[in-house]
Amino acid sequence: MAYSNFSELPEGVRKFIASPEISQGNGEIADIYGLNRDQMAFLLGLERSVFFKSLPVLDLPNHLEDMERAEYYDLRAITLDMAYKILWPLQDFLEDVDRLILRLGGKVPRWQHLPQSENETGGIPASFDLTIREAIEQYSGFKDSRLTNSKIIDKEGRLVAPTIDNWIKDYIHFTGAGQHGSLERAKYLSKNANALALNEADKESLRFVLISYDDDAKVQIDTGGFLVKISEFKKAEAPVPVKNTKELLDEIEQRLMALDSRLLSGAILMSEAGGDAYKLRDVLWQALGLLDKDKVVSCLRLLIERRALDAMIKEDNRFINVLRRFISVRFGYSVEHNFDQNQDLAISRRLFFEMILADKLALGADTALVAFYLTNILEGDTPLVYFDEAVGELRWRALQVLRDKLVWLDELDIVA
Repeated sequence: MAYSNFSELPEGVRKFIASPEISQGNGEIADIYGLNRDQMAFLLGLERSVFFKSLPVLDLPNHLEDMERAEYYDLRAITLDMAYKILWPLQDFLEDVDRLILRLGGKVPRWQHLPQSENETGGIPASFDLTIREAIEQYSGFKDSRLTNSKIIDKEGRLVAPTIDNWIKDYIHFTGAGQHGSLERAKYLSKNANALALNEADKESLRFVLISYDDDAKVQIDTGGFLVKISEFKKAEAPVPVKNTKELLDEIEQRLMALDSRLLSGAILMSEAGGDAYKLRDVLWQALGLLDKDKVVSCLRLLIERRALDAMIKEDNRFINVLRRFISVRFGYSVEHNFDQNQDLAISRRLFFEMILADKLALGADTALVAFYLTNILEGDTPLVYFDEAVGELRWRALQVLRDKLVWLDELDIVA
């Protein structure tokens, strides 16, 4: 959603933009790089476009190339300083500043929540544990808090604010009144047009809202940012020592070595396939039916090494049908219907691996690790899993539905 004027911006955003911190940050950038008045006016114009969301944060480096005498400056360094000094405090509002910093090779700073005014919060605590129904009853302004960035199209066809109250109304309109269970929630999240338009983080918040609303379950509620974040309630545990990046990477390497040592050799699998590489598909299918996790991963590794994986995904009707059902449940019938038009092999592999590892084998926390192991064999291909230094975890590269087709979220080039 792009904003047309300053008054439409949330109060906390307006206060920060008008604060001395912005002027000080821009002054430091001008001094460091020796920028003249015209160049600074150009930078301020870009910042304004980002604040108003008419320029996506991730597009900032490309637009900075139009600055006067840009070829004589380190544009990556300038963009990174703009991200740190100007944009990072607005991460809650802009959302993609952390991804911009990582893309430029920087390190994401400690999270800064955008302060809200008392009028915006209605006296609601910054963080608390309650059921959604209890929170609505106890705090008068809670139901009007924004849950997602994307607006909602209500039953009258009107665009309405993405508040907790409006999301619950949309859910009830879609599923009907009465008791709802996990099947109804899954159908809503995978079929409803409003839910399909959400990014993964917003959809996860919505999922916990619906679970809490249906089952009267306690959830973790964080209202300190521009959006309310709803997550799983976890009992307080003893603090765990924080590991640095090197320790985390060493740990991942050890887990990858342990995984590799468990897998069956290619000779054993080829023997079972009667020496026929084509019959590896049958070995994989039987192993999947038995939920033999190590054997399934071993088969996938051998198929990749023999450059036979893509052909199997494209030709074998057993796997095609299972993958189509997975896509339909996860993203909706329209996406599944249009999947034949997909020309990106990496997206097919990404979905296939997630379907096998997460949905069928239910590997849980090991899903991304195994996917990382397999995709590393695909030398020179598009990465499907990456190490998120901000949280110290391996994560799937995110997909987004765009006009009933799947695209990589980090390749979207759309003005909000």
